[in-house]
Amino acid sequence: MSPEEFVKRLQKISESDGSPYGRLRLITEEEKKYNSSVLQYTGHFALSNAFKCFFLETVELIGAYCRPRVTAPVPEFYGLFVPRMVHAFHSLWGTERVAINGYPLLAYTVLRNVFDNLILASASLQKVADFYRVEGIERGKPLNIKSMKTLRKRTEHEVRLKMTGKLSELTQKTRDELEKWDMMFDWEVHGARFSLIRAQEWLKGTALCANMSGTRCLSSIRVEGEGDVPHHA
Repeated sequence: MSPEEFVKRLQKISESDGSPYGRLRLITEEEKKYNSSVLQYTGHFALSNAFKCFFLETVELIGAYCRPRVTAPVPEFYGLFVPRMVHAFHSLWGTERVAINGYPLLAYTVLRNVFDNLILASASLQKVADFYRVEGIERGKPLNIKSMKTLRKRTEHEVRLKMTGKLSELTQKTRDELEKWDMMFDWEVHGARFSLIRAQEWLKGTALCANMSGTRCLSSIRVEGEGDVPHHA
């Protein structure tokens, strides 16, 4: 069987209402509705888009205008810092795209990683740690994967204590609030506990898709030639 024949076979067995992969249409329709509703929150997107433009302009000016005029050697951590900022920017952009199309909890799980990475970057800039220790690297010593993992975990623990924990200058109220968010991140990242709660309509056979609600459900899709029959996810 050729790749083309294989694709045609998949399209044929997935046909609904005369359309290949037709059952997915309900989900994509609801994604568009969700997106239209979310885009009405213009205040959030004004702030979000202004930040994106600021970041892009800053990177452009540093690369095209500032760097060529600097004669001093580039700081040793520059090559470690900039990629972290770029990754954070791409992650924030990507999670927003995921969230506004109906999957906020999937976006939420990614933000945990962004938060942790930015805390470590901030700690390195403030000399609470440095970018080498954050990566588990001890300068002047040969690389050892096991030792790197141990040092990285120890550094992350020390940074959290000093930046957001009991050794920080944050108020108890603020630390308690951060601890709640941290706990909720863990609940969703390790076990998808919030997402599992939202899957109840799938158990009832009335789900449209896991993260959205609507008037039509997967169990009432018309199968060509058979009328309305139940189809369970």
